[in-house]
Amino acid sequence: GWLSFSNGLQKFNGKNFENIPIQQGLPDDKNLNMALSDAGEIYFLSSENISWYNADKNKFIIIYHSNNNKISSTYFLGELNQILYFFFADKTIIGLKKTDYQKVFEISLNPEIPFSENLITGVVAADKLLFNYGNNLFSLSPKNKSIQVVRCIY
Repeated sequence: GWLSFSNGLQKFNGKNFENIPIQQGLPDDKNLNMALSDAGEIYFLSSENISWYNADKNKFIIIYHSNNNKISSTYFLGELNQILYFFFADKTIIGLKKTDYQKVFEISLNPEIPFSENLITGVVAADKLLFNYGNNLFSLSPKNKSIQVVRCIY
């Protein structure tokens, strides 16, 4: 298992926790969000990068870099049809094709929706991704390139 704290990234090897330092492919090691794909691949999400951990080669590979330095957090929404969907704090959602990590989808929430620091969680339902942000539950339809508010949560 993996843990990420303000003092760094650690991996449990079955007996002990091993500190994982900043290295090529992993430019940040503090307070990372982590995501697990349907096939069990692990991704590390920092404020500017998404890194994939290649367990066979024991190395990290940056699969996405954001040039927006205002991003504070990145969250994994889910995987749908071999595309990984990520939510950035600037309210942008991107989709990366799992085979080559090319960006194949991008959409933004309505700018009138207030910023929220609440944890973003997502779930796949049929051909849509449902996720919460702030006081709202959203439905993302990649096929229709649309986002709808499903429910206001108070």
